[in-house]
Amino acid sequence: MAQYRGTDRGIFEKKLDFSFTKTNVLIIRSNPCNPDSRVEKIATSLSKLRTHVSVLAWDRDGSTDSNESRPGYHIHRVGIKASYGAGLANIVPMIKFQYKTLVYLWKNRANIDAIHACDFDTALPAFCIAKLCKKILIYDIFDYYVDTFSVPKKLKPIIKEMENFIINHADACIICSDSRLKQIAPATPKKQVIIHNAPKKPKSLKVFKLKNSKRHRIKIAYVGSLSPHRYIKELLELVQENHLLELHIAGFGVLQDMVEHYAKESDNIEFYGKICYEDTLALENACDILTALYNPDITNHIYAAPNKFYESLFLGKPVVMIRGTGMSEYVLNYKLGEVIDFSKENLLQACIRLVETNTKDLEKKRKYIYETQFSWDIMEQKLFGIYKDFFPLSIKKLIAIVFGTRPEAIKLAPLIKELQGKNNFLVCNILSNQHTESMLQPILQAFGIRAHFNLHVHHKFQTLHSISSKILDRLSPLLAHIEPDLVCVHGDTTTAYVGALTSFYQHIPIAHIEAGLRTYNLKAPFPEEFNRQSIALIADYHFTPTTTTKTHLLAEHIPEKNIFVVGNTAIDALHITISKGFTHPLLDWLENDLCLLLTAHRRENLGSNLKHIFTAINNLLEAIPNLKVIYPIHPNPSIQDMAQKYLKSQKRLRIIPPLDVIAFHNLLHRADIILTDSGGIQEEAPALHKPVLVLRETTERIEGLEAGTLKLVGTDPSSIFQATYDLLHIKTLYREMANKTNPYGNGTSSRQIVAALENIFNNDGDD
Repeated sequence: MAQYRGTDRGIFEKKLDFSFTKTNVLIIRSNPCNPDSRVEKIATSLSKLRTHVSVLAWDRDGSTDSNESRPGYHIHRVGIKASYGAGLANIVPMIKFQYKTLVYLWKNRANIDAIHACDFDTALPAFCIAKLCKKILIYDIFDYYVDTFSVPKKLKPIIKEMENFIINHADACIICSDSRLKQIAPATPKKQVIIHNAPKKPKSLKVFKLKNSKRHRIKIAYVGSLSPHRYIKELLELVQENHLLELHIAGFGVLQDMVEHYAKESDNIEFYGKICYEDTLALENACDILTALYNPDITNHIYAAPNKFYESLFLGKPVVMIRGTGMSEYVLNYKLGEVIDFSKENLLQACIRLVETNTKDLEKKRKYIYETQFSWDIMEQKLFGIYKDFFPLSIKKLIAIVFGTRPEAIKLAPLIKELQGKNNFLVCNILSNQHTESMLQPILQAFGIRAHFNLHVHHKFQTLHSISSKILDRLSPLLAHIEPDLVCVHGDTTTAYVGALTSFYQHIPIAHIEAGLRTYNLKAPFPEEFNRQSIALIADYHFTPTTTTKTHLLAEHIPEKNIFVVGNTAIDALHITISKGFTHPLLDWLENDLCLLLTAHRRENLGSNLKHIFTAINNLLEAIPNLKVIYPIHPNPSIQDMAQKYLKSQKRLRIIPPLDVIAFHNLLHRADIILTDSGGIQEEAPALHKPVLVLRETTERIEGLEAGTLKLVGTDPSSIFQATYDLLHIKTLYREMANKTNPYGNGTSSRQIVAALENIFNNDGDD
C-alpha cells in the first residue's frame, strides 16, 4: 500500500506500488488537423480510454508553432510553410518537419507510451524514437506513399522498401480498407487491423443553409481535398455549363484558387472554404448527390476508401464514383449509387438518373449497411482492441473508492469485490484512515481487500476540522495524479463528504452509495445529516436503498434518471460473512442464555445520553437473570471512560474491543435483541430477523420504522428497559417484530450498482 501522507509528488511517485496512471498516446499527422476527420475520430475515441491523447500536426500555412486544446485531446502544431499534395517537391520543408518531430518526440519521451503515426511522412521519426525508447508504434496508413504522390521512378523502390520496413516493424498496422492488403504486399505486419474511415453518428444533423440554391436544380456536394486527380476542374466545368446542376464545394488544397475563381464566375457554384466536419455532414445532407471522383490512373485511388462513400451510407444519399477506384465495386454490387467511366456527359447522366431513381427504401438500405458493417462504433471497438493488447488497463474505467471508517469498509467491501470481478473496471481503494488502522485492517482482511493508498489522517485527539482539512489536502493531489473516471463515496461520514468535495473540485464524477437518507435536522445526527445533504448537491449518481429515500432525492430536485434504487450493500456483506460453522469464545460464553448486543457510539449520545443508556443496561441485567450483554466498545476515550464509570461490572456483561466483521456479523446472527445507535445495524439485523431498538430520538432509516423491523426508544432509561423487557418476555410481540420483511434489500445491491455503472459508462460519450 502506498503510504501517502503529503502533497510532494516526487515522494508520492516513489511510493506508488500500483500503476493507476493513464496511457499517453501521441498521434502524428503531416497536416494541420484543422480539420482532419479521421485524426479527430481516432483522438476522440482514444480519449474515452484511460489515456492522455495529444496530436502533433504540421501547420503548412504557418511559420510558428501553436497549441490548441480540444475536448479529450490537445494539438501541438509545428509551423513550417509548405504546399499540400506536392510529394517530393516538399522535400526541404518535409525534412524540417521530420527533424522537429524527432526533437519533440525526444524531449517528450518520458510522457509518451504509444506513438500513433499517420502515413510515411511521420513514420521515420516515430520509428526511431519508438525503437530507441521502447515505445509502442502504431502505424496507421491513410495513404500508401509511392502510390499517392509524385515520386521519381528511381526512388520508388527505395521509398516502398522503407515504408514496408516500417510496416513490418511497427507493433501494429492499421489500413482503411480490405483492398489495401494487396497494395502493401509483400509487407508482412506483426498485427494488422482494418479500420474503415466511417463517420461518427451524431444525435442530430445541423441544418445547413445552401447559398444561392434553386429548388429545381440537382444539388451536388463535394467536401474534401482540393487536389489534382479528383476531376475537380472537370466537375466545375460541367456545372458551369449546365444550369440543371449546382455545386456546393468546400475544402482546401492546391486547387483552391481555381475553385474560388469558378465560384465567383458562376451563380450555380458556391465555395464554402475550409469547414468543420459537423458542417461537412450538414452540407452533404442538404444536397441530393455526393461525389467521390478519384482518377483510377493514380494507383492509390484504386485502394482508397473515400470518406464520401461512408458519408453517403450514413446520410442515405446516393454517390457517384469512378469505376476501378476504392469501394466502387461495393457501390456497384449493392446498387448504392452510380459507377461511371469518367466523362462530363457520363457524370451528368449519372446525376440525373440518381435523382430520378432514388427512393426511401434505398436510403434505408444505405443507412442499414452503414450501421451493420461500417459504423464508427464498430471501428472504434477495433481501435480499442489494438490498444487493449498493448495497454490492458487502458480499456478499463478507473473507479476510486474513498472510505475511512469501519461501517464504510463493511458496506463497501461487497461492492469493491463485485467491481474487481469485472474485466471493464479498475478499482483503486483509497483509505482516509479516519478510523484507526486497527479498526479497518481486519475488515479489509476479512473480505480479501487491499487499500492501495492510505492518507493517514487519524490522530488521537482528532476533530472534524482536522479530519476534513487533512483529507482535502492529501486526497487532492492523489486524485489529480491517478485521474479516476468516477469516485465512489458511501453514506454520511466526514470522509465521504470531503471525498466528494475533493472530486467535485476536480470535476470528477461522483457516485454516492446509500444516498437519500434524511432526518432534515442538521443537528441529529451531527454532522452526518449535513454531510449527506451536501453530497447530494454535488453527486452525479445516487444509489439509494429504498423508494422512500428516492422520494427525498426527488424532492431535492435530483434528476430521476440519476437515481437508482438498489437496496443496501450491508445486506450483501451479511451473505459473505455469516457461516453456520462459525465458532468463537463469545458464543461459548453465551451458552443458552438470552443475548443482548449493544452498540453505542454516536456523537449525539456522548455525555448524559450515554449515561442513561448504561443505566438501562444495568437495570436489564438485574431484572433478567438469564440475560447476557455483549458491548463491542468504540475506541473513543470518552466512551471508554463513561463505560468504566457507569456500567456495573458483572459476569453477565462483556465489554470487548471492536470485533472483526465476520465475528460481529455472526454474533449479530446469534443475538436475540439489538440495542444500537448505529445506522448500519438498523439495516443488517432485520435481515437476520432480529428486533432492533434504536437508541436515538430520530432515525433516517424510517423504512425500518414503517416496516416494523425497528423501534425508536430514545435514551430514556425506563423506555429502553420496558421495550427490551417486553420483547424478551412476550413471544408474540417478539415474533411479530422479528418476522417483518427487511426493506433494505435481498443481498443483490452491489450487483445492481455495478450493472448501473456499466450502463452509465457504455453510454458515456455517445453523441
